[in-house]
Amino acid sequence: MSEAETITPELNTAAAKAREGMESNDPAEVPLDRRAELVQRIWETLDRNWFLSAVGSALCLLYLFTLLLPQMPGQLQNDPTGARRWILQVSENYGPLGNAYRALGLFNVLNSPLLQLLVIALGLILLIRLGNQIARAWRLYQLPRHFRTPTPVVGVPVPISTVQPVYRLRQLVEDETASCTQSIEKMLQRRFDAIQRTTVAVQSGGADVKQAATSRTEPIEKANVVAKTEETESSAQNVTEERLLVLANVRFELLRPVLYSGLFLLLLTVWINVLWGWKVNPDPLAPGTDYRSASQGLVLHYEVLDATGALLSEAPPRVKQLQTETSDTSAQSVVSDTQRTESPITAPATKLSTAT
Repeated sequence: MSEAETITPELNTAAAKAREGMESNDPAEVPLDRRAELVQRIWETLDRNWFLSAVGSALCLLYLFTLLLPQMPGQLQNDPTGARRWILQVSENYGPLGNAYRALGLFNVLNSPLLQLLVIALGLILLIRLGNQIARAWRLYQLPRHFRTPTPVVGVPVPISTVQPVYRLRQLVEDETASCTQSIEKMLQRRFDAIQRTTVAVQSGGADVKQAATSRTEPIEKANVVAKTEETESSAQNVTEERLLVLANVRFELLRPVLYSGLFLLLLTVWINVLWGWKVNPDPLAPGTDYRSASQGLVLHYEVLDATGALLSEAPPRVKQLQTETSDTSAQSVVSDTQRTESPITAPATKLSTAT
């Protein structure tokens, strides 16, 4: 048996074990790169515009239901029996749809699990977008520094593809690097507001370029790269590299993290209101009556005030002396009559005072 025949079964056994490990459903055996890829896919999905639009549309639709459907009074939140009775009575008015509304919690949206789920999803989306914008702003901040940093060794020349006509034209036109860079810079100035140009010195790596060129399979690309490597195949030497940094709307890019931070703080306020917010819908009060909420320690008192701001029940009557003189031609006497009357109260004011 030859040496090749001895090695082949061992390789087949190792390949079979590798396939079994890849097909295993045990999370501990899942490679780390697959987990990272799964997290990356989830991250990208949550960052999609359509996902944000779907969650926002669901929240808007939920708010629309709060305007169209009656909502459970807040004082019944701490009374499960009364809340269940109220929801059943209201849902009967909507027929078959009432059961669906009741199951989705549309008669009590403020404390609905559906609202909490949508708010959590929207908060997660905003956090992901905020993280992406902060990372993007940080890269823009570091970009000028990396732009002027020379690389230790020049990279492999990018082969020019011959599929598109514009690339074939570039192969036919021979131009110097400085002249070509200047023409490209003039063309980019029409579309971008910030263009930086610099020349850095890099060390050529002729051996690395030659090795990369020989590993290519396409004849045209291989010929192009080999032709360039023959010129730099000698000892390593310093060459110049022209670089262009083109930016547009950089200031607006830096404002995006501020925008998402404000939206997240606004959503945080809504979340606090959903968890710890409460409301009270008392019955109409008659003048002089009170409403008390033991769970919230709230007292509402209905007071009626007059034009002077005093309570109607405690306002002292104003006295006006009306003197009338009558003359009796026969007795030639003057009779003074004093009457005490209460002036009418004009435009009583209503005041609703609360005490906690």
